[in-house]
Amino acid sequence: MTTLDPEQALARFIELHEKRGQEIDQRPDLQLSMDRGDYDFTVNADDEIRELEQEAERNGVYLEWTCDQNNNDFAYTCRKMTPEEYEEYVEWEREEEQE
Repeated sequence: MTTLDPEQALARFIELHEKRGQEIDQRPDLQLSMDRGDYDFTVNADDEIRELEQEAERNGVYLEWTCDQNNNDFAYTCRKMTPEEYEEYVEWEREEEQE
C-alpha cells in the first residue's frame, strides 16, 4: 500500500474525467457513436483513469462518478471501502496474481 491522499486522488479523478470529455468532444466520430448509443470505445484518458482507480483501490478507497442525465450533471466521490470490501479486494488481487 502506498500513501494516497484521497482529496488529491479525487481532484485528479475529476481532472481526468474532464480531459476524457474534451477528448471525446474533439472526435466527431465518437459523438456520432454515442448518439447511436454505442459507448464501446476508449480515449487516452481512460488508461490514466483506470490506473488512478486501481491505485485508490490498493489504498482502500473507491473513486466513483455518477451522471444525472436530466441535468447533464456529474457527481464524483472518493469513498472509503468497508473492512469487508477491502478484504474482498485483497482476495481478488491474490487470485489475479496467481493466474
